[in-house]
Order: sequence, then C-alpha cells, then structure tokens
Amino acid sequence: MALRWRARRKTRGGSVRARTHLAGGLAALANLLLAAMGVVTLASPQAAAATCTAGTTSDFNGDGVTDTVIADPDATVNGAKQAGLVRVVLGGGKGVSEVSQATTGMSAAPETGDSFGASVASYDADSDGCSDLVVGAPYEDVVQDGVNVVNAGAIFIVHGTPTGIGAGSKIGGYTQKGLDSTTGIEASDWFGFSLKAGSTASGAPYLIVGVPGENVTVDGKTYSDAGCIEYVQGSTKKPLSQNDPDIPGAVEANDRFGYSLAGTNRYFAVGSLGEAIGDEKFAGGVAVFTHNLSNGMPTPLLGLDQNSTGIAGAPEAGDGFGTSISMTGHRPSDQTYNSDVLLAIGMPGEDVGTLADAGGVAVVRVQSSGAYTQVRKRTGGSCRCTSCSTCRCRRSRSSGTRLRRDTGRGPTSRSGGPCGFPPLSTSSWTPQGSFAAHLKPSLKRIPVTSPT
Repeated sequence: MALRWRARRKTRGGSVRARTHLAGGLAALANLLLAAMGVVTLASPQAAAATCTAGTTSDFNGDGVTDTVIADPDATVNGAKQAGLVRVVLGGGKGVSEVSQATTGMSAAPETGDSFGASVASYDADSDGCSDLVVGAPYEDVVQDGVNVVNAGAIFIVHGTPTGIGAGSKIGGYTQKGLDSTTGIEASDWFGFSLKAGSTASGAPYLIVGVPGENVTVDGKTYSDAGCIEYVQGSTKKPLSQNDPDIPGAVEANDRFGYSLAGTNRYFAVGSLGEAIGDEKFAGGVAVFTHNLSNGMPTPLLGLDQNSTGIAGAPEAGDGFGTSISMTGHRPSDQTYNSDVLLAIGMPGEDVGTLADAGGVAVVRVQSSGAYTQVRKRTGGSCRCTSCSTCRCRRSRSSGTRLRRDTGRGPTSRSGGPCGFPPLSTSSWTPQGSFAAHLKPSLKRIPVTSPT
C-alpha cells in the first residue's frame, strides 16, 4: 500500500473518530518487510564484512559490535521544528549515520511536530544477521481518501546492511492500517508512540507498537483514548486492547493502554498510565503477557497496580503507575535459564509523605505461573526516615535527632518505609500531586516516553 503523506502544519486539536474493530487476523510478516519504500542515502560508514553476523542486538552492520541509537524527536529538520531525527553510532568507530524523514527513500517528509524518534527499537526483522531500526513518529498526519487524518501516527523500519544503516538500506513506512489491514487509521491515535521489538525464546522476531490514543468501542459505546497495541510475531498480527479476553482491566476512556512497553524473549508488559483504580483517575496499571500464542494472540499473564496484593502504596489520582516500564530476564537459583523477569514500574506522580509528585519505582519479580513478588531495594545516601531495615537509616549520635548518611549498620527495626515511604502494610498516602493535571483528558499531545 502506498502511503500518501503530505507536508502540512501540525495541529493538536481533538477530533471525533469512527469505531475501530479490534479484530484479529493472520498475515505474513514477509509482506510487511518486502513493502520497502526505497533506498536510504546517508553518510556511508567504513566498509565492513560482506555478510552480517547474527548474535548481537543493536548491531546494524552485523560486525558483532553493539551500535548506539540516539533519538532526538525535538530536532529541527529542513526548517521544520520538532520534526525529529535519529542518529546511529556504529561501534568500533565505523561512522555515524543520521536518519530522518528527509532521508532519501522515506515515504514522508519532515513536518513540524511529527516527533520522528519519539520511540525507537531494534530487532532483526528479516533474520539476515543485521539488526533493523524501528522508529516511531506518533504525531504524523496521514492522508487517507483525500482527507488529512491528524496525528494518526506512523512507524518506519530501516534495515541494516553489512555497511550499516547507510547506502543500500531499505526503509518501510507503515501506518496502523498498513501494518495490520484489520484496523483503521484515525485522528489522534498516536500509532508508534511506544515500541518494543526483539526475538522470542524460540527465535521468532516480534514487534509491538503502542497506540495509546486508539478509541475502542464496546457494546456500541466508544471510549476515547482507551488505547491498544499492535502485536506482530512471525506471521501473526494481532491488535490487542483491554476488550480482548483475559487482558487485565476494563476498557475506559483515557486509559491509554500501550503508553509504555517493555519486553524480553519470554514476556512483555504494557503500561496504562491513565488506568482508573476505583475512583482514582490516572492511578495507572500494567499488564504482563507471555509470547506464547494461543488462538492467535499472546497469552495474558497478570495485571498489576498499587491495589495489587504485595505492591507498596495505594492507588491515588495522578500516580501514573506504569508511565515508564523496563524489563529484564531473571534466572532463579534452581533454574538453568531466565525463566522469570524483573519488571521495573515508574510512577512519576507518586507522593512521598508531604512531597507531591516526588515519584517512585516498584520492582517486581514475575514468574511464569503468574506469581509475583515486589523486590525491595536498599537505598543509600540521604534518608528521611528515622529507622528502617530496608535502607538502615539511623539518627546521628551527636544530635540525637538529625539524620546522617547510611552506614549499613543501622537498626533493623522497621518503623517506617524505605526513605520516607510508609510501611508496606499501610495505604494512607494522600493524593496531592499535580501529575494528573498535566495529563488531563483534554490534553491532546501526551508527553513522549521512549521504551527501554
């Protein structure tokens, strides 16, 4: 499908969207990869091997040395402010390439506010041994049937070559409908706002695209900005929302399911910073899945929020639990492989004591059974509590009241939480922060968060 995008001045106003049918479907990943949009002409790095060598992630020239991606979504390109660009630094001093919508072979032009590079990911999409770069431009306007669809969003797959991301590379440009023909293109979907890619434990490449502005219709009622993701693994393509079977949570307006993404070869997680917990709006939540496919979709494993048993604190308006997430494999002592994962969940609107929006992070170990345990983190340096076994703060002997830096020899009795946090058994935190105000439902350009 040819993408017809044209230059224009971006607007951030809302618009009414038609219902999106989140139906499943199968299509060959090869079709996605073969829909190349042209040849990239960039500053060519030094010559490398004739073929790529698989085994190293983020290795765009396949030489076995990790390369670095630097995104600058606010960069001015050809006079267009916040058009965005991405730079790739090849390891071993083999050159720096710059990719933007001004790059030859792109199906779109740099335009004000596109934010090309708002999200980035890398994986070997075509299994040729060279990593391929995926770049999100969530505020891209898309022309469909002669109508300019504002902030629909797009992603671009830039293929690596033995000479890096440079001369000879192919670029595929995709809207949501271009990636998955079972879906549609709608204003303010922010397709490509978050990205995660890699390979599963069985070696199949996977790509996940966040669409947090997606409207979802349930029983004839449309919920604006409920959000969804597009999941691609091998030949399977599946749009997922909280309306799909067994996915934690219920479809609600402003959930923004897909705002953040994280994953490993066995699991992936989806953040919904706007998830309401009870009456607490924008309290936030995270859903965890495995890559195991069942009935054409990945398997939901569990849902987490601050109302979950064993998770510290309490859900409060504006906490934004799941605004950012990161995940890494974990091998228990009784296993020979990374059967579990450690999931770090950011909550930038968390109040700490009387400090509004001080922020916090919960680190959770997740097992294949769906069992989970919050991992307590020892905190060093300055402390605000009088004594706790977690950070071992202690009173200064000289003053009797002033706190001093952690010595590691403090008392083990726990009268408070780690460095100002209340004990895990309490739920008395009072919502005071302004985080929810920054993410009010009427806000049309949600803050940019890049997945790890």
